Amino acid sequence: MTTPNFTIITPGGCNAKCGFCTDSMNRSPSKNYMANLIKTIATLPPEYTQVSISGGEPTLSPDLMTILWLIKASNRFSKVVLTTNGSKLASFV
Repeated sequence: MTTPNFTIITPGGCNAKCGFCTDSMNRSPSKNYMANLIKTIATLPPEYTQVSISGGEPTLSPDLMTILWLIKASNRFSKVVLTTNGSKLASFV
């Protein structure tokens, strides 16, 4: 049995310019992004115990730390995956 995965797309752009990417990643987040994320996490079925954080480039998102806090505060995810090109990881250490 596979565990369903919830994916969070972070607001912000991407600096990688990968040739295979089909998304310009230049969208602005909705005004209710965080409120919607909180509501969505709270209403996920209980079998969703893993979450992926993606983007754009999540480490460029001004909301990454808040998103990580929300994930931790929800106390429901046993696995968290961050998909990143690593461009700003050193600033989080």
